[in-house]
Amino acid sequence: MSQPSRLKKLVFYGIALSPLLVVTGVLVYFTFLTNTFPQAYRQYIRNINFDCFDVVAEHRYVYRMKPGECHFDNAEYQTVQTIDANGFRNANPKISYDAKVVLLGDSHMYGFSVNDADTLNAQLKARHNIDALNLGIPIYATYRELAAAEDHAPKAEILVMQYCENDFGENAEYLTLPAEQEPENRKGVLQNITAAKEVYHARKENGSPLSDTVQGIAQVIRGREYSTRWEMKQQDRTRDYEGEAQAFANILLRHKDYLKGKHLIVFESSSYGRNNTRFMHSFDKVMKARFPDLDIEVLDVTTATNRHDYFWLDDHPRPSYYAKMADFLAPHLHTGG
Repeated sequence: MSQPSRLKKLVFYGIALSPLLVVTGVLVYFTFLTNTFPQAYRQYIRNINFDCFDVVAEHRYVYRMKPGECHFDNAEYQTVQTIDANGFRNANPKISYDAKVVLLGDSHMYGFSVNDADTLNAQLKARHNIDALNLGIPIYATYRELAAAEDHAPKAEILVMQYCENDFGENAEYLTLPAEQEPENRKGVLQNITAAKEVYHARKENGSPLSDTVQGIAQVIRGREYSTRWEMKQQDRTRDYEGEAQAFANILLRHKDYLKGKHLIVFESSSYGRNNTRFMHSFDKVMKARFPDLDIEVLDVTTATNRHDYFWLDDHPRPSYYAKMADFLAPHLHTGG
């Protein structure tokens, strides 16, 4: 074959395949070098079953889960979750609300993405024979976590509190008003959960999973709502851990009487496992400075878990995370008897 005809073939195939190469390049970029698909997934609110949420506006924590079985099904997992009579995730009927070890946190502590046997409380019991009461609830932040503990676990000796980076927003919001005006903050939380339920039901009745997903991806790309891997690293580097720790401390201050005489263990579980040793250093420094008279221990979970212990689309932990955390926490959970 002559050189010109070979060149013509190469040019022809190059032109013919160029659309495919461009599409492949775009898919590779958005899949591996940005958080486009996880970001679109998180905006797809139908993956959260708001029918399982039970509004109890008379309580400071505003809502809990509906007693009985709740099904959380989405792209990466299908779970059946057992909720006790008080609205919390305790499948073990023998667990006492007088338990000495109490777990506090948001959906990561609740076990949003795992079945009953894989929750942290279940893993602590199965692997270390430690009875722990789970008071974690999705979308809680520090104030409401401690309000639930005060209402339901007055005899706790050890409080294990999971902190997520998105707690900071609600913590800062609660601190805009003095403690005596807490009911006003409660109204804001109630409005948010009510609005989320309305959107959920509207999409459930009128939406289509496929079209909603495509629209979500298109919105994220069109509005440049995604971040590149380099931008995410920069966000991690510039995250204000000191400011978050101070806000966290100011919330603890409002519950200081309850915390006296208790051992408070604090650790981070942030979205997609973006946990950092800076959390432990910053929070430990602030806790020691602000509360020398309280027994507070801040742990570094980066020695025990990693990002592979979290789902890719959903920002919640996999079952492996809870097994590792049970082993990691067990040595810290010695009670008085």
